[in-house]
Amino acid sequence: MGQSALYVPGVSGKFEHLFSWVKLNYLLEFGGLSFPRLRLFRGGQEVPKASYFTAGRSGYERPLVRGLTTELREGAMLTIESIEELHEPISVQCRVLERSFGIPVQADLYASCRDRPTPPLRQNDHDVIVLQLEGARRWQLYFPINRRAARGNGSLEPVAAPAWEGVVDTHDLLYVPKGWRYCDEPAGEHGVCLALKFRNPTALDVVSRLVVQLGVSRKMSASIPRFADAERQGRFLRDVQQKLAEAVTHPGLLAGYLTGVRFFAEPRHAFSLPWAGLPSPLPPADDWVLTPLLGFPASDSLVHSELEDVCEIVVDRQVVRFSEDVADVVQSILDSESTTVGSLISAFASSVPAERILECVSELVKCGAVCFREPGFRHAANHRLPGSGVCRSFLCSESPTRVRP
Repeated sequence: MGQSALYVPGVSGKFEHLFSWVKLNYLLEFGGLSFPRLRLFRGGQEVPKASYFTAGRSGYERPLVRGLTTELREGAMLTIESIEELHEPISVQCRVLERSFGIPVQADLYASCRDRPTPPLRQNDHDVIVLQLEGARRWQLYFPINRRAARGNGSLEPVAAPAWEGVVDTHDLLYVPKGWRYCDEPAGEHGVCLALKFRNPTALDVVSRLVVQLGVSRKMSASIPRFADAERQGRFLRDVQQKLAEAVTHPGLLAGYLTGVRFFAEPRHAFSLPWAGLPSPLPPADDWVLTPLLGFPASDSLVHSELEDVCEIVVDRQVVRFSEDVADVVQSILDSESTTVGSLISAFASSVPAERILECVSELVKCGAVCFREPGFRHAANHRLPGSGVCRSFLCSESPTRVRP
């Protein structure tokens, strides 16, 4: 990750459960798509919105059939951003990757119906895993260059041969690290690909955390002695340097930042109506399925406070507190892919009363950390990949090609 590009040949049917043209047609008709989530591009330039969007009879914006299909026939590329919020199988795939990577993953969809002008060389400030769902694209990858140097000459154009070039065919995978320059174009007719985007934390993120922590320091909040003599200004700078050195060398700085990334991640959105709208939101039966919605549940999801005999979780930047006697119940729910109320009551029968477990489940539903579904619900999680085997599942090829800088 972050070190080299990677091409992995696929196998037949590998990604077919994720998306299809049929599902795209359904989203365009009934998904409530509007600008700028849905956009068209041609040759690297955005197509004017007025040519493919219109106001429906209801007054709400909707895609214009004639305009959108005309643009696609002329070689435009259709994009839908954050499609994991609209289509459950893709949402499940992102959730699996988030468990392995420990950072948020966004999915953008790209679809085209015919060849189009090739856009100029591009460079991303994030990593991306490209899943070719249908069709094929011809790619060229180039090693990273310094962005400042690129701005200086006004171009990202290569001065050497590509580090890798080839055709990414149906069910193939291509990983492009941040900063690698690339160019891609259709290798045939219509195609659909999914770009799974994620941003690895950087040193600047750690510095930003330091700035927040130093904001409560009295010395760091002191005014600059602009009109003092050189000796006093020197003392001021030495104090600043000392506080910075203490903050940078404080134990657990990096671990604390990475923990914060997980704790303050936005939870997935899933609803349990009408039951969740009741004063005590609980499943109507013990065999209904509970599913955690937090982005990266892990064995240390709970923060324990020994002095107060409580434990805490963070849900959508809000702290939710539980008494210590149900800490194991909360952790069991957050660590599971799915469980049931009946299973929890059976598992903790000897240590926690059933009433306390029900109260705990109700509070988790209220704060948006858990949702529940009826037992017969056909959930896309049936296609879920085990978190521990996600890399093996993605890289199930005998000949992946790594591109080393």
